[in-house]
Amino acid sequence: MGTVRTVVRRGWLAVSGPEVDAVVEATDRHATSLEAAAGDGLLALLEALTANGLSAAPGLAACAPTPTGLRVVVRGAGVVVLPDGRRVHAAGRMPWLDLDVDVPEEGEVVLEGPEPHQPRGWQRPARISRPADDARPESDAQPVEEPDAEPEPEPERDAEAAAPRELEGTVEVPGPTQVMPAASGQSITGVPTPRGRGRHPEDEPDRPMVLAVLCAAGHPSPPGAGRCRTCGREVPSQQPSLAPRPSLGVLRISTGGTVALDRGVLLGRAPRVGDELPAGQRPHLVRVHSVDRDISRNHAEVVLDGWQVLVRDLGSTNGTTVTLPGQKAVRLRPAEDRAIEPGATVTLAGEVELTYEVPDPN
Repeated sequence: MGTVRTVVRRGWLAVSGPEVDAVVEATDRHATSLEAAAGDGLLALLEALTANGLSAAPGLAACAPTPTGLRVVVRGAGVVVLPDGRRVHAAGRMPWLDLDVDVPEEGEVVLEGPEPHQPRGWQRPARISRPADDARPESDAQPVEEPDAEPEPEPERDAEAAAPRELEGTVEVPGPTQVMPAASGQSITGVPTPRGRGRHPEDEPDRPMVLAVLCAAGHPSPPGAGRCRTCGREVPSQQPSLAPRPSLGVLRISTGGTVALDRGVLLGRAPRVGDELPAGQRPHLVRVHSVDRDISRNHAEVVLDGWQVLVRDLGSTNGTTVTLPGQKAVRLRPAEDRAIEPGATVTLAGEVELTYEVPDPN
């Protein structure tokens, strides 16, 4: 099954037992209890980590031997580096990503905890981290963002340079952010391309890994798919394996333009992420024009979880609604994730509509 090495940094612990190795997002005071649980195997370790409920479980990267390789469990910010260099992330999968991997006898698997306090750009308001109170009427909800005064530009930048600019077929926000053409592969003159983004999104090496089945042409589709989502060919019977996740479609904006779902999307009147946010963690930023400023600065986000596309309201003042094909519109509560499917629409503050589209392989 190869060898296992752990790499931990401040805020993470390495624990091991006869049949499990792991790095856990925990402090030293938990070391003794976690080592004791690890002594009884992977299942006992997971039971200890979820004693206070699945949502309270810490980040984790763990592996246990199988007859042909390793069983890998990843949660939160934990990372498993496979012998061929692939990095396995949970990518938001709840409660964790759990899969079997083949590891050559001479191969090395690395379990990693990330750097502490990694910058994440914008942060959700504290209220969003708590469960919504179902008993509280919506009319009593208080806005979670500051009054709608725009943040002042930095002193060294003039007001025109600091303000987000909307160009035809493109949404552009100052700083190292994504520029989204109206159609995949289309270039727009006069729009600066962020450094390092000249390649097609499908060629990016940091795309999350997902379990997939492949057609004869090598296109990945979700496990259980009978036909290829890309070319429509029949998918032969096979065990799912890890593959880089392709783009999951596009969002078509009612005011013009599209954005590819090759990563998450942050939507709002003036969405922002920190300049220090690593490129691989940076979502597309979509500035949505709002005549009456009904759309919040950071209004909603689209999260990619495995093969799922989820929509989440970020505590906006005037709400986000989701309408699935053939169903009634549903208004989201703050921090509520709602899975959408092709043909679904997402409406921001009753003003701007986005439609989820996937190309028809036929």
